[in-house]
Amino acid sequence: MKFRFWTVQKKEVLDIIESEGIYHPDFEKSGYLKLRPNMTKLYEFFLETYNSQNDDDCKGLVFCFLRGNPKGLIPIEDYDDFKAFITSARPALDSLWKNIVTEDSVIISFEKEVTFNSLNLDLNDFQFMIPPVVDLPEFPPNYLEYLVRMLQSGRVIESAFPCNVIQAHVSDIKKEEIVGVYPTFDLDGYKIWDVCDYGSGRFIQEDPPEIKYLGRTFYGVRYRCGVCGEYMLKSNCKAERKVVATVPTMHGPLHYSSIFFCPGCAKFFTTADFGIPLSVGRCAEFDAGGDRLLFMNEFYKIEMLGADVIDNR
Repeated sequence: MKFRFWTVQKKEVLDIIESEGIYHPDFEKSGYLKLRPNMTKLYEFFLETYNSQNDDDCKGLVFCFLRGNPKGLIPIEDYDDFKAFITSARPALDSLWKNIVTEDSVIISFEKEVTFNSLNLDLNDFQFMIPPVVDLPEFPPNYLEYLVRMLQSGRVIESAFPCNVIQAHVSDIKKEEIVGVYPTFDLDGYKIWDVCDYGSGRFIQEDPPEIKYLGRTFYGVRYRCGVCGEYMLKSNCKAERKVVATVPTMHGPLHYSSIFFCPGCAKFFTTADFGIPLSVGRCAEFDAGGDRLLFMNEFYKIEMLGADVIDNR
């Protein structure tokens, strides 16, 4: 079975792949490890474990990103999906991302036949293993020993504190496996939802003078915007068999069944407490800021056509 991997690499890696047809990493030549010698033993542990599990003798590993949940892996379909997913995990990824993303780095997506053990583990678990290991309340006692034992035995790790960003490892990247090469991005400059301090009582309901529509997905409702007072529009969504979808926030995934848009201040709103009306519970906000296209999650996308197409039907 083929699976799509995502990795951040220096542009020189692409030059090697182009000239030699394949890239074999070598930890002894790693510039990253030269700058962070405290990581050497951890990297050597993963290399030794990978070689043991796969009867290999490679000299280094390509560290990759996958998406997972408690039930298994969820394919990352394209660059926009990857961008939204990585951004949604910013609290867990922020420090790592700043270390691996540089001016001369790119994002490489490639497909491999998965006939090997890629030592998949949640990124939070990997970061827990970084020396010096510190006992944290989110992780049970002897958790490091548990991770080592599970990795060395080739078994699936059930993370005690998952962020659902899965770190995977491969021994090479072949030219014919590459699906796409994309620019890196700054997590600080990529907009995500945030939970607002205001909420209960800010969004009042009044009968609007007329029903407005925005494109084919949003329709007028009785809610007034809690920021500017304009009547808002609403869209309901369906994800598979459930009336629920997910958007990223600084506080983790936000689940919702409907979304509101204010044409006055170009903001999106939904309840931060799933199942509680916007007029009662806390509010989550996304400032569109003129964006034409807003990617929500792996389930579906909403295209915003702009306030200029609002009309009465």
